[in-house]
Amino acid sequence: MRLTNARSLTFVAGAGGAKIVQPKDSNTFDIFLSHDIHLQGLEIVGVPGSMPSSGGAGVFFTQASDVHINGCDIHQNEGGGVTATNGSLLFLNNTKIHNDTPFGDGLDVINNSTAVVIGSTIQDNGSACSALLNCQANGGGSS
Repeated sequence: MRLTNARSLTFVAGAGGAKIVQPKDSNTFDIFLSHDIHLQGLEIVGVPGSMPSSGGAGVFFTQASDVHINGCDIHQNEGGGVTATNGSLLFLNNTKIHNDTPFGDGLDVINNSTAVVIGSTIQDNGSACSALLNCQANGGGSS
């Protein structure tokens, strides 16, 4: 799913849940120049890429976007769980980011971006997390 210059959108799972499977070799959510985007109660799962390490990220957002991820389960994304870059703002609440392997970080907050992380667990990812002091790629790592 690609969002560019979107405003005030919410993607929420129904009573039975919602599993979002990424397209091969692409990010599940690509978000650019967008504000007030909410992902709620979703399972965001990756698939192996056509070549090693070519699979996408679960949620990638950039260019001063703000994204709220609440109660999601993000896993098995070769390109990483969640990446906020280029002045973006992440609100991560009650979310699990795990088993994003073998090449992906659980959470990257880079290039002048900010994250507020509450009640979430980031663990068992392929690379060390590059955002949280207490994050561990292979075990533990909650905040």
